[in-house]
Amino acid sequence: MVNRSLGLGLRVAALVAFTTFLFVSPAMASAHAVPQLSNLRVATAETSTSAATDPTVVKCPDCSAGYVDNSSLFGSVTGVNASFVVPGVRCNSASTLPQQVDFLAQMDGVPNPPSPADTETAGVEASCAVGSSVQTYQAVFYDSIDGSFGIANWSPRAGDVVSVTIAADTTFQVFSFTLIDFTTKESSTFFGSASGAVLHAAGCIIDMQGSTSYALANFGAIGIGYDHAKVPGTCDVTIGYSSGPVGNFGSSATLLEYKTVSANGMTLLAYPSVLSTDESSFVVNFMAAGP
Repeated sequence: MVNRSLGLGLRVAALVAFTTFLFVSPAMASAHAVPQLSNLRVATAETSTSAATDPTVVKCPDCSAGYVDNSSLFGSVTGVNASFVVPGVRCNSASTLPQQVDFLAQMDGVPNPPSPADTETAGVEASCAVGSSVQTYQAVFYDSIDGSFGIANWSPRAGDVVSVTIAADTTFQVFSFTLIDFTTKESSTFFGSASGAVLHAAGCIIDMQGSTSYALANFGAIGIGYDHAKVPGTCDVTIGYSSGPVGNFGSSATLLEYKTVSANGMTLLAYPSVLSTDESSFVVNFMAAGP
């Protein structure tokens, strides 16, 4: 269960009014296919031209597309800030599978032995029921350490400018997850356990359900970071005592570029563009639904 009284002393990155969440029990959360990069099945290293750093490219079935900083120093990564304009998802009513996509800030969840596969995410989820042409959007938070899963009592819409912040307070051993919709002025903050978190990776991604029971929803393209949403300090990561653009940490972290491929590894489903000149922003493009 989430203890919302743990907010005392937290250094929350965005000062916002708290709003009510529907909290889902750990048992119910486990039934929700949690997006995480630890679903890694196929990885191939190649080079891609970015502003200053050539990232390591990882092709991963049923998982993510975007950029993540992966530090070899456990406990060093304590925050991530993402922003985006929520895209208009196009539902395929002829699909025999439900369709889903998440637009997320994420911490940990990257295979880096001997680390456990803890994953913390927050952002906007878009989904389409089988046979429906109507998309549903919701603001969601997940902390794998205590199994807590939250859904905000307000719903973002296509075209809304949204920012997401995940911050780890290592003194109080808690995560804060803050989501702000600058278009509707709605905001929510959620707290979860950080006890035992590896704190070695963070980034900005899109994700699909890690299962062949889902198809990737057609989101067209989404711009992530300051260049697209005009929210300062996004997509930024905090490593040690420094915060900066996801692509600008040099030897402090390995920059991973994730591409989503089909379950058989043969079809590219989604991929990110090269990073912007300031290494904070990029576009993720939808290619195919899979799975």
